[in-house]
Amino acid sequence: HGVNVTLKRNTLDDEAIRYFNQGQCHALAYALHKKLELPMVWLEHPFWGDIVHCAVKLPGGLYLDVTGIHDPNDFGYGVHDVPNPQAFIDSCDGSVDADDLEWAVPDMYLARHYANLVIDRYALDIADLMAS
Repeated sequence: HGVNVTLKRNTLDDEAIRYFNQGQCHALAYALHKKLELPMVWLEHPFWGDIVHCAVKLPGGLYLDVTGIHDPNDFGYGVHDVPNPQAFIDSCDGSVDADDLEWAVPDMYLARHYANLVIDRYALDIADLMAS
């Protein structure tokens, strides 16, 4: 799940979106989970049962990732709470698991920085959902 990109500091552009949508979604979801105190979730492929993406759950059943706020039906995958986000992140060490899934080592330094950019970009929508 590794993606080679050139990231520009303080810019949530196509390259950053690609990085946190295709390889570091778990790191960004964990950073958002910690900053917003929201549950972290994973999306499961409906046929193979593989985890294909991570996000956080907003009040009202919507989800936030690097691309914005989504209705669960937007994903087309099963959505499940991550029971222990810290243990999940700790287990992402670049090795291949029993299901042949490889989770990249989380880039938490960049994830924390870009989580702030995601929060800033969607702040009004997030605030409205948190108030409800």
